[in-house]
Amino acid sequence: MARVVDLERERVERLADKLAPVLRERGAVVVDVAELESMERWRRAARRAGRLLGWRMRTGISRDGRRVWAASDDWPIPPA
Repeated sequence: MARVVDLERERVERLADKLAPVLRERGAVVVDVAELESMERWRRAARRAGRLLGWRMRTGISRDGRRVWAASDDWPIPPA
């Protein structure tokens, strides 16, 4: 019997895998909404990326609605 694949979950996981290294390096990501296929998918992926890193994530939308962001207070500030 064929395995059922949740395509939305797979898209979120792939995007989270791309976001995790950026979050690890910078602690936050900001993206223009115009570049996204789905703003809600991006936010879910950012929160998932945070969980992969063991961090709590905050996500939001800029006041003008043009950008989405994700940030973590758990990001270890580099010593330099």
